[in-house]
Amino acid sequence: MGKNQDRGNNGQLQLAQYLRYHKIPVSTMPYNCSYDLQVKDCRIEIKTAALREVSSTGYGWSFNIHRHGVIKNDCDIYVFILHEVPHTHYSIYLLFPAPIDKTVIEIGVKDFFQGRYLKQAEAFSEWVKNLKLTVS
Repeated sequence: MGKNQDRGNNGQLQLAQYLRYHKIPVSTMPYNCSYDLQVKDCRIEIKTAALREVSSTGYGWSFNIHRHGVIKNDCDIYVFILHEVPHTHYSIYLLFPAPIDKTVIEIGVKDFFQGRYLKQAEAFSEWVKNLKLTVS
């Protein structure tokens, strides 16, 4: 198994554990499924990336949306997990609604710390908060 696939599998496990910690029932999907997790009727595709040099912004995170050049968008939401975030020991979760029409999304460190993705981080927190309310 390659390094990126390991990171993806770890991201799936990481998000599932996070949701279960918050008492949210979650189903993990088999490898050949077009999405990673399911919570109620919400299909979730998880994308993970470690900090690295990216083409457009210097350093940041690059997320492949496609599989072999094909964008399926068979999910309801995407959760991006940013690993190795400067100045923290934690991963950052961002929520994007499907569909996404780009094959690759790059998030630059500068853009991230200037708040360009604050809306997606808040969307993830709000999504988890709403799920917790519906299972209590």
